[in-house]
Amino acid sequence: MDLSKFTEWLKGKITFQAFILAVSAGLLLTAEILKAVGSSSKSSGYKYSSLPKACICHECGYILRNPETHCKDIRCPKCGARMWRLE
Repeated sequence: MDLSKFTEWLKGKITFQAFILAVSAGLLLTAEILKAVGSSSKSSGYKYSSLPKACICHECGYILRNPETHCKDIRCPKCGARMWRLE
């Protein structure tokens, strides 16, 4: 095998490996950025940080005083509808 042919063959392989490495690094960096942005924008999912003093059912008017969780996680004990914070 001629040395110049081998050098050209090796140059092509190294160029391809460098390209694959750059693409992989770009994908990993993008994934890390998206993960960081996603985790910083995620919150508990609740509008209020404290528990409510009372929840009300908009369907039947039932009022639940001093719930142990946020209203949106509670179903009305009377009719089964979603409860809302009473402000």
